[in-house]
Amino acid sequence: MDTAFFPTFYSKFMDSTPLLTREEEIELSKDVHGKCNKKSKKAIDKFVESNIKLAVKIVVDEFSWFSEKQDLVSEAVLGLQQAAKNYDAKFGAKFSTYSAYYIRRKRSEEHTSELQSRFGISYAV
Repeated sequence: MDTAFFPTFYSKFMDSTPLLTREEEIELSKDVHGKCNKKSKKAIDKFVESNIKLAVKIVVDEFSWFSEKQDLVSEAVLGLQQAAKNYDAKFGAKFSTYSAYYIRRKRSEEHTSELQSRFGISYAV
């Protein structure tokens, strides 16, 4: 995967942060939905850091034609954050599977708003 165009901020996480085990996902999910905001924020950050490779892979594989890849990765990170906030491990899905939807959805939302602002289109087909 050619990641030369990504800032070193993302590269740091891609190279050094291992994927989460199923047990870690369950614990982090509990932390996200717990009452402690500080613990919740740390859990969300851990989900994002551990899955940044997935976000980059989706961007490279599905949006390679798009010139502003750094913007796409930023949008993908926002999708990861949203997925982490909504993820509940008790339903049995792995976080990577669950978050892939949010990464793609975030790009779709951005694409729709670009069409609306550029061309005055009120819907995307």
